[in-house]
Amino acid sequence: MKRNTSEQNKCAESLHSGLKILMIHHTYLPEYNGAALQAHRLSLALERKGCRVHVLAGASNRKWIGKSNIDGISVYRVPRYQATIFWRIWFAIRLIQYLVAHARHFNVIHIHSFIAPVNLFLFFSRTPGIQKITRLGFDDIESLTRGPYGWINKMLLKSIRRIINPINDSDLRDYPGIHFANISNGVDTELFNSVDEMSKNLIRKKLQLPLNRTILLYVGSFIARKRIDRVIKVMNWLKQRQLPMPLLLCVGPLNLRTSNQHFNTQSVATMSQLNQLLKTFDLLPDVQFRDRCENVDLYFKACDIFINLSESEGQSNVVLEAMASELPIIIQNLPGTKRIIVNDYNGFAFDSENTEHVGRKLFQLMSDRTMRETVGKRARQTTIRYDINHVADQMISLYQNLQNRVDPLHAKTMAV
Repeated sequence: MKRNTSEQNKCAESLHSGLKILMIHHTYLPEYNGAALQAHRLSLALERKGCRVHVLAGASNRKWIGKSNIDGISVYRVPRYQATIFWRIWFAIRLIQYLVAHARHFNVIHIHSFIAPVNLFLFFSRTPGIQKITRLGFDDIESLTRGPYGWINKMLLKSIRRIINPINDSDLRDYPGIHFANISNGVDTELFNSVDEMSKNLIRKKLQLPLNRTILLYVGSFIARKRIDRVIKVMNWLKQRQLPMPLLLCVGPLNLRTSNQHFNTQSVATMSQLNQLLKTFDLLPDVQFRDRCENVDLYFKACDIFINLSESEGQSNVVLEAMASELPIIIQNLPGTKRIIVNDYNGFAFDSENTEHVGRKLFQLMSDRTMRETVGKRARQTTIRYDINHVADQMISLYQNLQNRVDPLHAKTMAV
């Protein structure tokens, strides 16, 4: 007699109990940072499947230093203040101190991005480790291994058991000795989904949004590389041609002062520039900025079209969330989205900054509800294979594979 699905899930999860993972980040503030948010959701999914996840990260604000707990995930932060040589060295020392004291208690160390002190520790300790590429031009292999000191990074990368590459399918044969695993980011397809028209209007009332207007949604940080100015220029293109104007709703962290001073400086400068651009184009009535909140899924449910013309991304969380919410998406054609988007089928990607092309497509979507719904349903169907629970299963399989290949020295310390 076959077991029911819940019994099978419980049985599968019990097999993973006892698997201990240490996640390491530069900073870990899921409420502000997309990479940390993705890792946090993965951590929660892994915990539901019986794993134990701990997080080690840096913090630029003294009040975050030490132990804390986020949604049941244990977090330990060490100082990571101004980016000076002294503080970089101090950050490295504190990371290594923690690893020397605690690494033996974990089955796998999972690094989000390249963190040289951690890679150095793994190189000498032979502890099983994996590393995730988060953004091209920042921590991808090509960026890390170019330049006069690239050979050092390449040596450290070879100590990593697997490099997780969710971004592109570039020719990885150019990096002998570095082992890759193609595992994508995940999305909570139960949380992010579509609603009927009546529920949509109720959500709009709750969020104090207009009921009878097309709403264009952007979700993300307000920093220069996100290029919200491109979206504003598209809005101006519509206005100059006296076409119907959508409401552009921008949802993101408006105050980063308590989390990351560097990003706060960027955000303040970018917001000032955006406000000046809105005044120049006389678009202030057509654009709203909202602070990021816990129920961000409601904004996806309330809106009609998603847009993100960022010049640099990894595999974007918000794109997956928008697609899972059955929103047609307009995005910049970046390597991180090429695995997900089939152009003109489940979304619309543009290769270059072309305001007119984006404006025409936006107007077409605004004018054709059937097109919006068809593309949105295809987008939702695409995200099923990126469900966060499926991604967690892939990660567990990778962790277990590495655990089976654990070095004798590490196996001995784990048994202590």
